[in-house]
Amino acid sequence: MSKIGVVMENIINECLGLPPNFLKEFNHDRSWDFMAALRYFPASNDENVGITEHEDGNCITFVLQDEVGGLQVLRNEEWIPVVPAEGTIVVNVGDVIQVLSNKKFKSATHKVVRKGEKSRYSFVFFHNLNGEKWVEPLPQFTKEIGEAPKYRGFLYKEYQQLRLRNKTHPPSRPEDQNFAAACLRVLEEDGPAAMTQATDCIKSRRYKYSIDAIHFYPIKTDVH
Repeated sequence: MSKIGVVMENIINECLGLPPNFLKEFNHDRSWDFMAALRYFPASNDENVGITEHEDGNCITFVLQDEVGGLQVLRNEEWIPVVPAEGTIVVNVGDVIQVLSNKKFKSATHKVVRKGEKSRYSFVFFHNLNGEKWVEPLPQFTKEIGEAPKYRGFLYKEYQQLRLRNKTHPPSRPEDQNFAAACLRVLEEDGPAAMTQATDCIKSRRYKYSIDAIHFYPIKTDVH
């Protein structure tokens, strides 16, 4: 999956008109990538939320969903169902690409709606960035074309910490509210403490990511 991530990164690189291999060299560390298996229970009579509206905070997300479906993306203020198709992978651009491109590429707003018939299963692969990497709008999309940066720069790991904190505490600054989707990074080596942190976030009222509606299974990071 990491190899597919690099291929998609190269496609985005070309679409943005960046120098060859720019994004590949910018994001060469694959140790932060991870995959998760998700199980969504059938909808109840009074609730069908799987995951509420959000954007992913990483670079690129790949979703392999079963025939049940339920994934929806927002376009022109309308929710569009992503109809499952055998042999296909759904690709979502994340916040990192949005910031680097100064919003030339928009992070995909999406949600999951649970259906009443049966559980939904999906595998999600997160093509991430090294936590020590500094992220800000690239000069190719700002000063070189006379446009002001739409975002201030940030350290990737601090940004993810901010996203997680915003699930359980009000943002310290109003402008942080826009990046308030939780990042549940649970790796095998993180152990019980990381799973406890993820569970606490899942239980947060702000995220409406019900522990009764979904099971989150971390998968070894060496799965490619």
